[in-house]
Amino acid sequence: MQATHHHLHRRRGRAGLLGLGLGLGLAGALLGSGVAQAQVQSQDYPAREIHMVNGYSAGAGADVVSRIFAKHLEEAFGKPVIVENKPGAFTNIAAAAVAHAKPDGYTLFFAGHSAIATNIHLFKSLPFDPVKDFIPVAPGGKIGFGFAVGAQSPVHSMAELTAYLKAKGDKATYASANAFALASSELYKFISGAPGVAVPYKNSGDALNDLVRGEVDFMVYDLGTLVQQEQGGRLRVLAVSTAERSAIHNHVPGMREAGVPDFDLSAWFGAWLPANSPPQAVAQLSRAMSRIWDSDEKRRALATMSVEPFTASPEEFARFEMKEMEKWGRVIAIAHIEPQ
Repeated sequence: MQATHHHLHRRRGRAGLLGLGLGLGLAGALLGSGVAQAQVQSQDYPAREIHMVNGYSAGAGADVVSRIFAKHLEEAFGKPVIVENKPGAFTNIAAAAVAHAKPDGYTLFFAGHSAIATNIHLFKSLPFDPVKDFIPVAPGGKIGFGFAVGAQSPVHSMAELTAYLKAKGDKATYASANAFALASSELYKFISGAPGVAVPYKNSGDALNDLVRGEVDFMVYDLGTLVQQEQGGRLRVLAVSTAERSAIHNHVPGMREAGVPDFDLSAWFGAWLPANSPPQAVAQLSRAMSRIWDSDEKRRALATMSVEPFTASPEEFARFEMKEMEKWGRVIAIAHIEPQ
């Protein structure tokens, strides 16, 4: 989510490429050998505490999401799940720590999409291989971002935004505080033909304030925060960054409905184990994570963070991950973001 709300000083310079910037119930009515097999599996894994490593600062939005999943896994397994924060380098430090951890199923990486799908395109080299060093376990939900303008802007739709930017020509601007905002804004420009100069910010909080003051024409930011700001009368949300409407904030049109075809970008969370981890651990964790959405309480807790349900088997998640890597590679190339 790099929907973390930083409050640093604004810096007009190169945009910081912030990564965004991710219950097991043992079957009760088993018969015969099935019961014995379930008992053996429950004794085999997990036999002790699990360490969940994330790349975020304690208390950040993505960290809160990871802790909701950690609590859920604790309840599912009856074993402690210890969250370890290893922030820095756009989650690459945490990713490297897990990639090189003992592959015994007890060190779990929880991260946003940037760690696996975008950082490979944003850095000339990484201290890990996002494909070879990890086993995908399960997704941990999706988050839509939104296109917004200040409340005083004459723009009320994506079509009006395109016309407005074209009328302003080389004076058109947008706020850019992270790689997601920069890439999605440039993709919109590429599809619509609208102009717009990126105004870089060190953090999204300062960018948001300038949008409200009318110093930039539009901004892409996490949808939950934008909706809150809209309710306070500070800005206007034009569309969500996904093709369809958000399940949580469904008053906001999706990009297809808003008239911007072939646009479908979202942030997402997931969990990974080090390569060569036991298949049993992968299976148990995958089932447990997917069942979090069966809990109304946890679904509501994640919805307060604007996290929407997203489930997939490890194999499905692996295929999704590869498609996302390819998609973000194309989008980042369109945005002309040079690897660091």
